[in-house]
Amino acid sequence: MLRALIPWLLVRSSAECSDNSSCLSTCTSAGSSPDNCAGIYCDQVFSACHCRGALLRSGACAADAPQASCTGTHAVLLNAGTFATPELNTAHLSQGASNALAVIMRTAAAAALDSTPSEVGVHGVRIVTDAPGSQPRLGLEGGEVQGSQLLHFDIAFDLCGPQAAMEAAQRSKAAFERSLALTAAEQFEAFKVSTIRMLSLEPLFTTTAARETSTVELAAEEEEVPNQSLLQELWWLPWVGCIVLILAAFGTYVWFRVRRKSARAELDFDGAISSRQMGADASAEWKWQSYVVRVVFAFDGRQMQGTALDLLENDLVQVEAEVDDAWLYGHTARDPDLVGFVPKNCVERLGTGAGAAAPQPPAPISPFAPPTRGLLVRFTDESEQEMTMEVFAASRGWLYGCRPGGSPGWFAENALSKHDLKALRPPSGPRLAAAGTMGLEEGAPNCPEARPALARRSLTRQLTDAITSTFCTGSFPVS
Repeated sequence: MLRALIPWLLVRSSAECSDNSSCLSTCTSAGSSPDNCAGIYCDQVFSACHCRGALLRSGACAADAPQASCTGTHAVLLNAGTFATPELNTAHLSQGASNALAVIMRTAAAAALDSTPSEVGVHGVRIVTDAPGSQPRLGLEGGEVQGSQLLHFDIAFDLCGPQAAMEAAQRSKAAFERSLALTAAEQFEAFKVSTIRMLSLEPLFTTTAARETSTVELAAEEEEVPNQSLLQELWWLPWVGCIVLILAAFGTYVWFRVRRKSARAELDFDGAISSRQMGADASAEWKWQSYVVRVVFAFDGRQMQGTALDLLENDLVQVEAEVDDAWLYGHTARDPDLVGFVPKNCVERLGTGAGAAAPQPPAPISPFAPPTRGLLVRFTDESEQEMTMEVFAASRGWLYGCRPGGSPGWFAENALSKHDLKALRPPSGPRLAAAGTMGLEEGAPNCPEARPALARRSLTRQLTDAITSTFCTGSFPVS
């Protein structure tokens, strides 16, 4: 009982009638013309009015209006579900056609294209029951009519209309489907309770407009290709960056070499500022001997104002000379580039078996200080004038010393590189630095007329050291 009541409530409408006069009266009062209302009658099977065109929900009849004479350009296939009415029932599904369905599709398609019915052509409206989406009619014979039955079928027709409207429908098929279904449900009694879905909307053949559209789309794609392959076209950019980086590194190296050649020593190099004045009394001459000693007691050379070496316990020291009873001159195996003074009471000579005496604290009257007499060297400055310097220590391209009677400090090693290298002879004295800066004769003053050539690092090694120092410390090395 309930299953039969629900469909009856759904399809019950103002089009219900008891006789033909009631249908005619309703059609006339709804504002339909007498010609459209002619032939309207009350269908006793459905108890609803039936007119020659399509019955509107207001009770008026919609006649088949004139349409455009254009040839269909697009094939439309819809899937519909609705309840049977006098205008659309199982008999029409068996026949495959309905006059009311053609009127409804023309009006709904024109509304979906946002055009008037005279601008739109809907041709060959037919009902398809064997197309995808349709369902077989169970328990019904051909031509048999059953009231209030739920129908499920496909609708196919050819469509033509204004070019802009057809292109818009092709681009937005969902909007076309929604507008068509809404018009059919709101205006016509046959689709009052229904659902319509579009299965396809395809062009029947390639038109000039379609070809122009395809040409525009291809042109747009061609314009987008350069943007997509921009990175591929700029493959050379990383290589240019590498070349620029190499040139910048080479320019940095050249600038560093020019800067180093023109550099002069500063008194505050490594924070070593000496205020010790050279005394008039000189210590005994140095005794040049070469042997190895081992550090027994650690010694902090910073307290000696930069002339003594920092010693760690068990360090090996290569002695170059004995300065006096308290000091030696040489370098450690740990840092052979740094040459300076070594206190005797902190080391023991290897091979003698004699241990080192414990270091004594400095006396208050006689402070523990390094020798006041260094090595005298002579060189020619830029003005071709000879100059004498007294050197106490050397470290990585820098010398620590002073002019006789002046205040000691650090000065650049390249200041001694003014002699003609062709006239040099091999050295006979100890080195001031492990790289070999000059040769000195035994005794003080030691003023040889010639010195050996400076040891030079390769171009690759110097460039690598310069770049590494720049990135690690943020400044160029001064030696």
